[in-house]
Amino acid sequence: MEKLKLRRTKPSYYLPAFLLILIVTNDGFTQQIFRSKSDSVKYRALTIKIVDNLESNPNSDNEELYRLAESYVVKDIPAHAKGRYVLYDDLVRSNRRDTIKYIGLYNLRIRKIPEEVFDCVNLMELDISACRIKKLPKALNHLKQLETLAINKSKIKRLKVPLTENESLKNFDVAHNRIRWIPKGLNRFKSLEYLNVSGNKIRKLPSVLADCERLVSINLSYNRVKNMDMKLMSNPNVKSLNLSHNRLPDLPFALSVFNNLEELNLSFNHIREISNNIPNKKLEFLSLYSNQLDHIPDRLFALSSLQTLDLSYNAIKTVPADISKLSNLLSFSTSNNRLTQLPEEIGTLDKLQDLYLQNNQLAGLPRSLSNPHLIRLHVAFNQLHDFPSDLERLTALEELYVGNNLIHKLPAEVLGLENLKALYFESNFIAIDGEVKDIIERMEHKHVQMKY
Repeated sequence: MEKLKLRRTKPSYYLPAFLLILIVTNDGFTQQIFRSKSDSVKYRALTIKIVDNLESNPNSDNEELYRLAESYVVKDIPAHAKGRYVLYDDLVRSNRRDTIKYIGLYNLRIRKIPEEVFDCVNLMELDISACRIKKLPKALNHLKQLETLAINKSKIKRLKVPLTENESLKNFDVAHNRIRWIPKGLNRFKSLEYLNVSGNKIRKLPSVLADCERLVSINLSYNRVKNMDMKLMSNPNVKSLNLSHNRLPDLPFALSVFNNLEELNLSFNHIREISNNIPNKKLEFLSLYSNQLDHIPDRLFALSSLQTLDLSYNAIKTVPADISKLSNLLSFSTSNNRLTQLPEEIGTLDKLQDLYLQNNQLAGLPRSLSNPHLIRLHVAFNQLHDFPSDLERLTALEELYVGNNLIHKLPAEVLGLENLKALYFESNFIAIDGEVKDIIERMEHKHVQMKY
């Protein structure tokens, strides 16, 4: 368990006491800011619960626990950025504000941005999270170097953006508030590239997003968007769109609206079918994790550039032979579905590196599954009677998880997997004696992580 170091800030006129926690990790200190000690205790309890869940079942779904734990953290500052942000007391005392580039005003009882901020003419990032600011002043336009503005966890229902045209702001983050619609003034941010409105109460999307001509990434996760509420117009620059954790029953638009889109996250919705055309040749990442699909929609097989396809946690019964059309696929996940078999055509995916099939009803794997580029093969919690055939051809394999199946024999061929780092075959019918015991000892001597 990580070591914790706690210290309290000195209270000031604006600043109620809040808690800074430094978590010791392999990469150094990660600084986390909480509103109170109570919130830090709740966060810690949840992280311990998540770790316990993963230790007992590595495939457990802890999405909601992660989400709840994250809600208690006002700011998470990575090790490389520790000490970067100037806090309020230091800002007030400074006589060289022109040298300040990063300001963090956390959990302040203020309704407007302090005047001292506008003296920081070289300011690049302003974080005013967990404050009470609901209006952005025109004076922000005087900060010509300002690229990032964050107003997270401030309980904002409506944010007023009465700015004139702003040419510097690239990253606008208003996640985890109570906003019901995206501020119309966003089209005045002429350089806006990244928009994060995750964790709000947004139902409808304005066409104003089409006016943000440099917009590259939109995060609309954890909102209340439905199909009928999508009013997106074409924006050729958008490359990443996150619509996870909404209420979508279908793909809400033809992907031609974003003809340069590379990443699309539709996980945790209510999607049963994809009825819109997908004439997109650049999409590389698609997640339909945790929806209501009972089959793989045919339109997905037109995504010839797709590298990652996640269909986990649905009710899919078969993988069509057309899977072979996704010839650039590097990662394919259909875990936690209802698969009983795989087509031989899956063996034609010669670029495939990661294949996740755990928690299905597979009685066997196709003989064609002997890809020398395969790195991770997870097939735990199925009904397999044997290890994959032609193991010796899986020369790049690093992880092989076959636990919780009906396997009776550990093949000696595993000793020939020179790159193997983890072999899990627990909860099968393999007797740990004689030859099997010798194989295990030899694998452990090669520092392969084992579960049996």
